[in-house]
Amino acid sequence: MCLRGPITPTKPYGRPPILDTPLRKLLVRHATENVEQRRKTREQIAYELGINVCRRTLIKAFEKELYHRRKATLKPWLSDFYKEERYWWASAYKDWDDEKWACIGWSDEVILRTGGGEIYVTRRAEERLYPDCCALKFKEYASCMAWGIISTYGKGPLVIFEKAWCTNKKQTVDSQVYIEHILPLILAYKEAYKTHTGRELILMEDNCIIHTLDATEAAEEALEIEKLWWPANSPDLNPIENVWQLLKYRIEKRFPKTDAEVRQYL
Repeated sequence: MCLRGPITPTKPYGRPPILDTPLRKLLVRHATENVEQRRKTREQIAYELGINVCRRTLIKAFEKELYHRRKATLKPWLSDFYKEERYWWASAYKDWDDEKWACIGWSDEVILRTGGGEIYVTRRAEERLYPDCCALKFKEYASCMAWGIISTYGKGPLVIFEKAWCTNKKQTVDSQVYIEHILPLILAYKEAYKTHTGRELILMEDNCIIHTLDATEAAEEALEIEKLWWPANSPDLNPIENVWQLLKYRIEKRFPKTDAEVRQYL
């Protein structure tokens, strides 16, 4: 009789899922409703909806919808004016080709420290830069600060700021330190770039106060260092930040416990 039937009957495979598709979508919708909800754990989300299942079941349910708990992406705080500046900047340079961008020397300071916390959020892979999925980044105590520059020509020197260079009472890096110890290196890198490529290097600096003081700008003008206009609070537009991220990752893997170890590993 079975052989004469049009379709061979199949045995149902396994048990039905504890959380079916509508319930999974309800969990995800509740977990991603706003910034507060994204910071809650899966268990908190399930409790608020009256869903009583184990942690493993919740993890699998979110994974089926491609959602995971990830560290919140650190992003600088942007006011409406800063956002407009970024738009103006993008509009001004959107037509630049690779040859023009190759003339930029991307410079920046990096701060290294011995500690730091982590924040996890619920998101998809493509939601990494959603405002709800980012945590604000503020300046903290620095164990060590260094300066570097890169371009398509190659990487420049890596300079660790020494406290002995500082003449002010707070022993902080000021315009005088930058002019005496960094600008000569920028000028040398600029000349090497011109010798290698036959083109003039355009320096990119952020809006840190040591870069925008009248003394620094006057010294750069005297050395004929051309600079790229830069919007405020925009480190994510600077490719050297990716270099710093890799550098920090390698140093953090060695678990430096003191300022001396941070400097040594750097």
